Amino acid sequence: QVTFAYGGYRLGVALIDLDGTITDEFNYIEPDIGDPATCSVGGNDTDTDSDGVPNAQDNCPSVPNPGQLNSDQDSLGNACDDDDDNDGTPDTFDAFPLDASESVDTDGDGIGNNADTDDDNDTIPDSLELSTGRDPLVADWMLDAGNYQNCVLIDGVVDCWGHGNTAVPVLNNPVAVSVGFYLICVLDDNGVNNDVNCWGSNDVGQAPGLVSGLVNPRAVSAGKYHGCALDDSGATCWGDDSYNQQTAPTLISPRSLSAGAIHTCAIDDTGVQCWGSMQGAIPDLSTPVQVSAGGGHTCALDDDGVHCWGGNANGQTDVPIDLIDPWFVDAGSNHTCVIDGSNVRCWGLNDYGETVVPALSNPVAISLGYKFSCALDDTGVVCWGLDHVGQTPAPVDLAFDKDLDGILDYIEDANGNGMWDAGETDSLNADTDADGISDGVEDANKNGIVDAGETDPLNEDTDGDGLLDGVDPDPLVSAAPYDGDLAPLGAPDGVVNVADVLIAQRITLGDLTATQFELDHGDVYPPGAPDGVINIQDLLLIQQMVLQ
Repeated sequence: QVTFAYGGYRLGVALIDLDGTITDEFNYIEPDIGDPATCSVGGNDTDTDSDGVPNAQDNCPSVPNPGQLNSDQDSLGNACDDDDDNDGTPDTFDAFPLDASESVDTDGDGIGNNADTDDDNDTIPDSLELSTGRDPLVADWMLDAGNYQNCVLIDGVVDCWGHGNTAVPVLNNPVAVSVGFYLICVLDDNGVNNDVNCWGSNDVGQAPGLVSGLVNPRAVSAGKYHGCALDDSGATCWGDDSYNQQTAPTLISPRSLSAGAIHTCAIDDTGVQCWGSMQGAIPDLSTPVQVSAGGGHTCALDDDGVHCWGGNANGQTDVPIDLIDPWFVDAGSNHTCVIDGSNVRCWGLNDYGETVVPALSNPVAISLGYKFSCALDDTGVVCWGLDHVGQTPAPVDLAFDKDLDGILDYIEDANGNGMWDAGETDSLNADTDADGISDGVEDANKNGIVDAGETDPLNEDTDGDGLLDGVDPDPLVSAAPYDGDLAPLGAPDGVVNVADVLIAQRITLGDLTATQFELDHGDVYPPGAPDGVINIQDLLLIQQMVLQ
């Protein structure tokens, strides 16, 4: 039996003997003109895509799908379904194509935005970002390390330390910072679009201040003697061109950029592309999501994990085989580090302990310099390794203030463990004691100590008068007790009994004139808002106190 088909329609069937004689005529059916014709031998076993599954049972009859995997249990198998989890987001744009509950992973940490409590991985919880007027999808804190210096971006302010180029020029609203060997660049929002501003050594034009010729730049990366940016034209580079660092290839929808010593790499729709002094051949990568160019080697993160190539004199490209969940990688001059789950792992040159990772609390970013390493975690910035010009450790007084209460996090988290402990104000809550007054207002000089003239941010009622500091007219002076304790007259005994009722009765009847002292105790009505007199309503309330 021979079956002829065209465009999915059966044209006819013929029965043919072994000698080629047709023993039955065709039964023609109108074809779908425009699709390729097929011809197969057999009855109901036609298998157009040769995947071993007959068309009649094949959920992808034109695309091989031998396992018939169909994650969303619709009519199309995964091999020919452009939305495998049926969440409305095409697989090509879905960070989790097999999870209908997630489709976006802004920070690339492997946790979808719906489940992730910190979508931009800046250590500030999304809920706190919203309550403090921040954008939970844009990192407010960033860290980058260079040759002998480091910079952080904290809520629109750049702060640098170490050796060289650490004096930050006047900027508008920096949204990203990149530290190279001898230059520092920022992406600076001028209110209309972004500028790129670079400072430092400018002997070959790598740090000209405002970089000209860019059209709507959206990313910047600083190398040794060159810088590059992504803008509407693709990748544009400036500075040294001794190794063709400025000769960027044509990129298709580039989305990330990393400049190394004398080369640069980017990720676009075709994968990873590098230019300059090529540091080894780029390996086969499966959907790369991050690339990092180092001194003489490069690393990338893809669906299969971490891959490194290039110079390996110190084992910096020897990726450990026991990584479990790597989601961020950074290539330094001669060593490499990754964030693996909630841990940082490093390998390569270890002259000054740069690969010996100290205790960290929920690290969300790492950046490597020349023989030193830094991480951003819940405690702020932690740096280790070479320290000959002040690049490590990080300053303790960096202006991190998660809850924007005016008290820096290192003061609120006094023991520096990244947790809220007894005796500390909460760096994630601007009003730790919920008294209606911000911690930074109560601790007026922001030193973490209750000084004279300050209310206590850990005590909702500093003066102990029963009124919250936030509603107390004078939270440092105990208000009248208004407790109904009037007897003995002028010297209350701390209990409310029938003797107090008798004094309240005498005052109500006019037999006794209440002094301010009696008013402070006997003016109990209205409760919480005394009216300045002791009358029948106060008497009745004091009687109720006695009967309770």
